[in-house]
Amino acid sequence: MSHANISQKRYLIASVLSPAVKFWLRSQVERVERLDVAISGRNQQILKGYIPSISIAAENAVYRGLHLSQIFLKGENIRINLAQVLKGKPLRLLEPIEVNAELELNEADFNASLKANLLQDAIASFFQSRLPQPIDWQTTQVTLDRDRLTFTTTTRAASGTQKSQPVKIQMDLQRMGEGTLQLTNLQMHAPSISKTVSTLESVTWELGSDVRLQELSLHPQKLLCRGCLVVRSE
Repeated sequence: MSHANISQKRYLIASVLSPAVKFWLRSQVERVERLDVAISGRNQQILKGYIPSISIAAENAVYRGLHLSQIFLKGENIRINLAQVLKGKPLRLLEPIEVNAELELNEADFNASLKANLLQDAIASFFQSRLPQPIDWQTTQVTLDRDRLTFTTTTRAASGTQKSQPVKIQMDLQRMGEGTLQLTNLQMHAPSISKTVSTLESVTWELGSDVRLQELSLHPQKLLCRGCLVVRSE
């Protein structure tokens, strides 16, 4: 490749593609503190709107209310609307792509994410059938330990005749295949139930056909996961 072609390629990536990709990524999240994008491909490929590979690293991002300490994404065989991007239009995917993802959430991230509707709805539906009263999100805290989650919260009094009750639920979090999460060994501690400790049945969550979870590990104050997800074109 000649020096002129190398310069042209660097200009195309640095001045057009990288800013467009970063702008598109920032439009998908509510906040991100650090965002690095690495694009690879030959000039002829990129000029046709085909990107062989993109790697993305981000820190302290918020996506749909979910807080993520660290994110690493890698996508391949990406087709975009480059002709429109060169005219100043927003970047758009022309077809779905499969993205390899590595995510890290610390305990503070998890607790901050409890304010997100996405997580609240899932947790509320879990508690709804197991507690006589709704939980108070303002008092809910999560503790992460090795392979184990602990929710500490209180229930909200539904009427003047009822009182708020402290509740603690402990559970193991496991990956059951690439598309399923399971909560096992659930134990609930609450004065409102007949026993001091009540053992609950396991709960299974299907992640959907667009997600393949290859690794999930809980550590003290940290959750790590690795897998693939499909990002669909608009």
